[in-house]
Amino acid sequence: MRLYHLDLKIAMFRQDYLRDFFARLKIAGFDGVVIEIDNKLIFPSQPHFAAADALTADAWRDLVRYGKRLGLVIYPLLQTLGHMEHILRHEPYGCLAENVGNAYMLCPSKNESLRLVKDLVRDVFAAFDQPPVIHLGGDEVLGHLERRGLHLCPLCRTRDAGELVVGFLLELADFCLKLGCRPEFWADEILTYPRQFGRFPQETRFVDWYYRRTQATGDTIGHIWGALRLAGEPAGESAWANLPERLRVLLPDLVRDGRFNHFYGASAIARYGYQVVVGSALRSSGDHYALPRVSLSAGNVAVSDTVAREAGYDHLVTSWAVRLSHPETTWIALSDEALGPLSAEQRGWLDTVGHGLGGMDILAEQPMRFERPFHGGLDQALHVLANSPDRDAAVRLLQEREQAGGLLLPVLNENLEKGAGDSHCLRHWLLGTELAVLRARQTLALLGMYRSGIDRPALERLLEQNQALLQRFVRLWSESVTPESLDQECEIKFRRDIRLLENLLCR
Repeated sequence: MRLYHLDLKIAMFRQDYLRDFFARLKIAGFDGVVIEIDNKLIFPSQPHFAAADALTADAWRDLVRYGKRLGLVIYPLLQTLGHMEHILRHEPYGCLAENVGNAYMLCPSKNESLRLVKDLVRDVFAAFDQPPVIHLGGDEVLGHLERRGLHLCPLCRTRDAGELVVGFLLELADFCLKLGCRPEFWADEILTYPRQFGRFPQETRFVDWYYRRTQATGDTIGHIWGALRLAGEPAGESAWANLPERLRVLLPDLVRDGRFNHFYGASAIARYGYQVVVGSALRSSGDHYALPRVSLSAGNVAVSDTVAREAGYDHLVTSWAVRLSHPETTWIALSDEALGPLSAEQRGWLDTVGHGLGGMDILAEQPMRFERPFHGGLDQALHVLANSPDRDAAVRLLQEREQAGGLLLPVLNENLEKGAGDSHCLRHWLLGTELAVLRARQTLALLGMYRSGIDRPALERLLEQNQALLQRFVRLWSESVTPESLDQECEIKFRRDIRLLENLLCR
């Protein structure tokens, strides 16, 4: 099966748009949709953390049944251990955090954590009309100890990390099976501690995800969960001698025909007797908030498609909402014709326009999701960049983006006028390109003022351009997202910049 991952962590879409989107996915060759529900369902047993535009269980059931009538398999993705900020930031759940004051992760040692998640699983099973699968998350916990915070809780500190997390997930897997559906997990943690594989029920599905692989095998070592330091080394005996002991059971999977196997995880999952899902990405870390990086996402999806098809695996095409570009912008990674005819040079412009800068249009997830009013440290990021040794390289990048966008816009406009390409994709790429160009122009102007002082006419023009583009943004995005989500997108992408410009112009 080819599955599309619809991530609802940020924007919630209108119900009419979702129905249309399901139909278009079916036409595009997808067999199913995996919906990361986050806080967009009013969970009957735990309604306290629902977003303002969350749907009821009955409304979701109607949408799921509509998708099923189209011939789609639809099942939910429910975070159950990490990525729990949407719950743990609210009372009465804060006391269940692994680290008090850090809403990332549930404490797996507390019985109430398991009771909470079982409530959510039971609710989503009913809301999704008894789906065949429930994806139970489980990623970025063991393999990200320093960044994420497992073992900060006194209850967990004396327990083995692998046993602790796997035991929690096993309880959920068994609970799903008793409900009558198959459990599914991200595979990064089980690949970090592969000796835990045999403990999971054979009905379990694992998603082997990594979003930067664009070839099946290579002469150098790529991403290995639990052994990231080996990346880039030649794939030979000297490198394998440095493989951590716990990962040596994966050597038959890591090497394929004498080369590094970028899909070693899928190979290991299958060898241990579990159902494999390969995970690729249309939007991933490093994308800026207007547009995805096309060559990376297209290459990742294409090689994952090939590997999955040849081996008989399912393929989950993820589209991470925290990157903030509209899902319509990602169709170019699924179809070469989505933007109409483009030359090789013009396709290069897509990547140049999609190159972002941290703090400007690549944003930190937690402030972006929860800081209101949103500042995102824009003034601080500008100050750091203005005084950075990388300033000149950043200026060149911004100049190239502005130039490439100026060349790309008339091409995309012509294709839209001629009806060449997907109109949804083209309209969002046109707006996204204008936003990317405006942010490049604005950042260049603000960096220049650190050396030359305030240029009021330039700031006034930038303020007018932001306000005008904001109005066009509202008109286009209101076709697909709820009013609450539209307000959030405007806050992140426009209002923080408008506030900064107004502040600089204030006397």
